[in-house]
Amino acid sequence: MNPRVVHHVRLAAACAVLLTWAHAAAGQGGGNEAALAVFHEHLNLYAALHRKLEGPLPPRETPHQRFSDVVARRYLASAIRGARPSARQGDIIDPAAARVFRAIMAETCATPDGALIAREFQGRAARPVPDPVVNEPYPIEAASVIPESVLQRLPALAEDVEYRAVNDDLVLWDIHAQIVVDVLPDAFSCQR
Repeated sequence: MNPRVVHHVRLAAACAVLLTWAHAAAGQGGGNEAALAVFHEHLNLYAALHRKLEGPLPPRETPHQRFSDVVARRYLASAIRGARPSARQGDIIDPAAARVFRAIMAETCATPDGALIAREFQGRAARPVPDPVVNEPYPIEAASVIPESVLQRLPALAEDVEYRAVNDDLVLWDIHAQIVVDVLPDAFSCQR
């Protein structure tokens, strides 16, 4: 066969391989973007429901009005549970988003701070507390704040929702209603 033809065939094959690889890589990134877009869509729907139900409540006031604040929080939590009676784990962090969150955690564990983060979460897991249940209240004292180095890597949340850690789980926590919005089990396991 003509050497020029062989060269062109090899060049075309190499280009095809590179294009296939580039397309697969773009599809993977696009998959992550699509998964996070769906996550944000679900989260925004929850946040809109939260705002709608919280709207008629009196504004949160000074610490002197603790009793009325507690009553308002309980009312809001009850109203949200009534509006989401079939809420369950994975409604907001669906399986595709869960894969993205776990990939983010794996990347975080691979950083220089990763060993420190792993030890922190292993320590928490050694002192287990009851597992959080979606749509139910959870004592905020039992939920840990997520380290800043991890928060910087996680997707932004709606205004009234925060990330929390319970045992090895990532929890979406409604800070006003004080209920669990969703749970990603074993999110902080750095041994994956």
